Amino acid sequence: MFKGKTVLVTGASRGLGKEILTHFRIQEANVIGWSSSGENDTEAVDVRWVYHVKKGIKNIDEDIDILVCNAGIYGPIGPFEKTKLSEWSNTLL
Repeated sequence: MFKGKTVLVTGASRGLGKEILTHFRIQEANVIGWSSSGENDTEAVDVRWVYHVKKGIKNIDEDIDILVCNAGIYGPIGPFEKTKLSEWSNTLL
């Protein structure tokens, strides 16, 4: 079903993203994995930063057929009224 398709998975170095990446590889897709760390056979692309994304896209030679937006970060933990606006801003970028 996915054989020969090009798949880009963000947040692909661990957890759900890593499992998604593995699934598409088993299905013989051309898989590109991005993660902020660049670990576990992924390219170091931090999707919070536009210049990282632009640089990552330049490294892709083929059209992307499937995009899996899996990257995420933990937001502030604790009571909303005790959380600084700057902590929320980083989470919502």
